[in-house]
Amino acid sequence: MPKKKVIALACSIVAALLLFGLVFAYLTITETEKNRIAQQSQMKEEYQKENSHVYALGETFILDSKEDDAGAEGGYVASFDWLGKMELTFTKAELFASPLAAGIDDDRSNPGNYDSQDWCFLLVEVRMRNIDGDYRNQEFKNRQISFVHLIIDEADLTADTLIAQMVYFDGTKPGALPKEYYSYDLDVGEAKTYRIGFMLPQEAYGREFSLRLGNIPHINKYLVELGNVNQTAEKGSPDEKHD
Repeated sequence: MPKKKVIALACSIVAALLLFGLVFAYLTITETEKNRIAQQSQMKEEYQKENSHVYALGETFILDSKEDDAGAEGGYVASFDWLGKMELTFTKAELFASPLAAGIDDDRSNPGNYDSQDWCFLLVEVRMRNIDGDYRNQEFKNRQISFVHLIIDEADLTADTLIAQMVYFDGTKPGALPKEYYSYDLDVGEAKTYRIGFMLPQEAYGREFSLRLGNIPHINKYLVELGNVNQTAEKGSPDEKHD
């Protein structure tokens, strides 16, 4: 075989071996990376499962910012606007046709433009005790009750109706501006009972409700199950129409 052909054949073989080696190395790295990602995902799932909390209506529990912040590395933080511990007990949840049907004057609520034929009103009562919670933001020193979110069982609900808007809070701090309607004061050692109201679509009536606690959307780390909240009959039904 001519020398040039031998050299060309040798070069082709070397090139093929190099290409095979590169492909093999790539596949090995890719598989290793897949395994690493899968392992991380499994660890994250296990961590979230071990550090998720579900409470019942009437159950007393503590929200500890230090415990919550420990999940920051894994992106599993509810985020509270206090540093320390708060004790909470959600004592009551009632469904009404409107804030007015719940005995709330219009000037004590912030209902917005909600047609009573399309919406109903959920009133929740919570007792909060500040164990040792300090302001997270020392410059503004503000706490908002809006860390409480209402979750509706989404089965069969259309995307544009999955809205539960907080519209009422009876614990607004003294001298608050309109934009501070949901701000509250609770000194260390102090305990207060608040009422919080949500407008929700009529379509959600009869479904399961839960409260998600925290300021990060879609992080269901702390939940309070309200179940199927029955209409308060003596105050009217969600089918009632109000002028």
